[in-house]
Amino acid sequence: MEWSTPISRPTTCSSRRSSASSKTSRRFCPTAAPEDQRGHAAPTHRRATPAPSCPLLRLADIYFDRNADGTYGNLFDANYAVNCLDRPVPLDIASYDQLGPAFERASQVFGRATQYENLPCAYWPVPPKGHPELLDADGAPPILLVGGTGDPATPYAWAQAVHDHLVGSVLLTRRGYGHTSYDSSVCSRRAMDAYLIDLTLPAEGTVCS
Repeated sequence: MEWSTPISRPTTCSSRRSSASSKTSRRFCPTAAPEDQRGHAAPTHRRATPAPSCPLLRLADIYFDRNADGTYGNLFDANYAVNCLDRPVPLDIASYDQLGPAFERASQVFGRATQYENLPCAYWPVPPKGHPELLDADGAPPILLVGGTGDPATPYAWAQAVHDHLVGSVLLTRRGYGHTSYDSSVCSRRAMDAYLIDLTLPAEGTVCS
């Protein structure tokens, strides 16, 4: 399923001094929209949507799977279809409302933006099939785990926790930012290729950059 209604938004950026500090500049995009001949804002689907010159908007387009014509792919629909079946979530909005302060302490910039991320699962038409539990892999060949120290989506602490739980596993550490490690480091890619092709594990404690 794809979003068929184009959604336009500003495509240029400019710099402005922050009122909080004269040394801090913030990049923002203007909110003016084109008007029709009668002076009314043009309908969303009639607005041209050129490639944004604002770097932050370009990154947002990539993250949200936004196409050049203003439509969206089904990346987030598919993500919810999977995640909502994995585990139950609180069903009342009040549970999410009270998360605000804790999320903001964890990240002043992005904390509140993720406060309600699980709420759609409360309204998902199919009930969850799974629930959080410890899993083991008894009898499996040694398992290679890879974690990035600056991964914003799957934190390095998660890789460490799984490593501590899975007997015989090896944790390969990629030191750096970014989500996933295969395309972020030649060292990591070589280690993963060796494991996937030949079941050759790197030495315990190996660190890639």
